[in-house]
Amino acid sequence: MAAIKPHLAQDDEASYAEKAYWRCSSAGSAGLGDADAVCPTPQEIAGQAHAELMGTAWVRAALIERMQGRKIWIDYDSDGEPSIAIDKPVQGPAWNPTGGSRRTTILGWTTKMGAPSFSLPAGAPTMGGACPGATAGQTIASPEARQAQARLLMPVLNKYNQHGNRTLPVVRSVNAAKAVCEFCYAEGGQYATSGVQNAQLMRFAWAQRAVGRPGHVPGVSEFYIVMLDAIDAADFKENKEPKHFGNHRFFRIHDSGDFYSPAYLAEWKKITLHYHPRYGGEGLRFASTKTSTQYAGTPREQQIQGDVGASEVVIAQVGKGHPNPIFFWAPTRVWAKGEHEVQQVSRINGIRVGGDSTWDNFAIRPSGYHIDQHGPFIPLDGWAAPSTVYAHDSKDQAEGVAYDWDCLAYAVEKGPSCRGAENPEGQVGCRACWKHTDLAVNYTLHL
Repeated sequence: MAAIKPHLAQDDEASYAEKAYWRCSSAGSAGLGDADAVCPTPQEIAGQAHAELMGTAWVRAALIERMQGRKIWIDYDSDGEPSIAIDKPVQGPAWNPTGGSRRTTILGWTTKMGAPSFSLPAGAPTMGGACPGATAGQTIASPEARQAQARLLMPVLNKYNQHGNRTLPVVRSVNAAKAVCEFCYAEGGQYATSGVQNAQLMRFAWAQRAVGRPGHVPGVSEFYIVMLDAIDAADFKENKEPKHFGNHRFFRIHDSGDFYSPAYLAEWKKITLHYHPRYGGEGLRFASTKTSTQYAGTPREQQIQGDVGASEVVIAQVGKGHPNPIFFWAPTRVWAKGEHEVQQVSRINGIRVGGDSTWDNFAIRPSGYHIDQHGPFIPLDGWAAPSTVYAHDSKDQAEGVAYDWDCLAYAVEKGPSCRGAENPEGQVGCRACWKHTDLAVNYTLHL
C-alpha cells in the first residue's frame, strides 16, 4: 500500500492547488495567509486527482489487454536469484510507449527506508490495482462502489477509536479531497509510466497464479518458495544498519499495492514465520489446511480478483529460530473492507505458539484513510497500532491523541533516511514502523 504523494514521493509532485487546499483545511490553519488568496474547493482538488488516476488507469488497461495470453514464468540466474519473465515483451500504448521488457525483478529497494521491498499495482481493483480497501477513497470507482465501501469502513473506524483513555472523534463520511488513496504517489508521476506499470502487472499476474499453485514442500505455495529465494538473494546492506539492531534485517511489504486476498496474506505470514527469530529457520513445517473464503467486493472487483481461497496458516512443527531474522512491515487498508476483513487478518497473522505471539516480526499497520484523521486502533492479535498522515498545522492537536510517534526520517540532514533518523529511544537509526507495534506512527504531510 503506497502513501500520499507529498510524504514519500519526489519533491513538488503535488500541485499548488493540492498544497493550498491541504493547508487551508488543516486543523488550526488560518488559510493561505494572503488576504487575496482563495482556498481551492474540495471538488477542484478531487477533480485534479481524478484526472491523474484516469491517466494511470488507461495505461494499465492497455497493458493488461496486451498481456492477455502471454506466458509468465520464474527464471533463475547463475547466482540463484529469481526474476519474472514473459514470453513476448508488452509495449505500452502510443501515448505512453515505454516498457517492452521481457524480465522484471521480484524485489525492489526503498532508498529512504534502507530495505528491500515487494510492490504490486496500487489502486482499487476496478482500475486493476491490488488495493481492495482503496475503493471508497478513489473517485475513479463508481459512486455506488465508493458508497458501499464507505458504509463498511466507517463502522470500523468508529468501533476501534479508543486510544488509551481517549475516545477519538466519530467519522461520518469519506471526503475524496482528503482521502490518502486519491493522491497515492504510486498512481502518478514515474509510477504511471508503461515501464513501471508493466513490471508491477507482471508481478501481480505471477503472484495471483503462484499463490494458488502448490510448492514442492507441503503446506506452502510457489509464491512462498520463490519469495524465499528472492529474499535470500537480496542485498540488505547490513553493514549500513545501525549496530544497535544487531543481526536483525528489515523488509518492506508493499511500497505499492496491498494484501489483495486472504490467501496472499497467508503466504506472506508463512514467509515471515520462516525468518522468525524464535520459530523460523531449520525445522519449520506447515500443515496443508485450507478454508474457502474471499474478500467481499462488487461484481466487478470479484471479476478482476477471482474466487481466491484463503489458506489457514497451521504450523506443523516450529523451527529452531532463524539465525539472521527479518522484521517485516506492511501498511494496509484492508480494514476498510469491513469487520470481516479485520477479523480475517487477525486469524491469519495472530496465530500463537504455546501462547506466545508470532507476529512480533510482522507488523501489519492499519493506515488512516484521510489526511488529518486517526486510523483504527484494533486491539486484536496480529494487528499493530495505526499510521496516520497529519499536516504540520494539525499535529499539535493530534500528537498523543491520534498518534504516538512522529516519523523523523525527513529531518535527516543528508536526506530522508530511516537508518539516519532518531528513534523513540533517542538513538540514531529508527525502525519504529517495524518494531514498535504498540506505537501509532505519523508521517508528516510535507507542503
